[in-house]
Amino acid sequence: MACKRYRLAGFMCLLLLLPAQVTALDCNFLKLQQQRFNSDSLELLKGMRMKHSPECLENMTAFDFPKKIVEIHQPWLATKAVHEILHGFFGILSSDLLQTSWAAAHRERFLNMLYAQTESIERCLAEAKRTRRRKDEWKNKLRLRKYFQRIRSFLKEKEHSRCSWESVKRELWTSFVYINILTKRMAR
Repeated sequence: MACKRYRLAGFMCLLLLLPAQVTALDCNFLKLQQQRFNSDSLELLKGMRMKHSPECLENMTAFDFPKKIVEIHQPWLATKAVHEILHGFFGILSSDLLQTSWAAAHRERFLNMLYAQTESIERCLAEAKRTRRRKDEWKNKLRLRKYFQRIRSFLKEKEHSRCSWESVKRELWTSFVYINILTKRMAR
């Protein structure tokens, strides 16, 4: 009887420790997970492509992704930048004002993937709290906030038209090129 209690107690301890081990394991493979997410996202975006009407092509705009972000080489800052970019796009794409030709199922799948990856990175960043490079981290965050503010302002100015969303979708595609560069610089 006593032996069963010890076994049960040991099993309970194992169950309680398992989530911590799984989380740590996720963080060990964060870079690989991000690379896969990037690939899956680009495939999904490719599947949502449509032919742009001439009026939309005339009004395409560039949002000037902050090039200083792409110059980041420190793994911690690269991870933070990827998180900020994904978080920024999630905020824009989850807007109720989204008027797009994207199929609802594709949009929902993309948003779910984006949310899950953002949360995964956030959890790993919280586990590996760092206090150095605070100044660089703040500058990068500010650059990205300005970038996303330009996108939001553009959408508002264009009254969230279908063509304005096509510009944003094109920008999202371009941003994944930068995210891929930063992902290669993330810690293993």
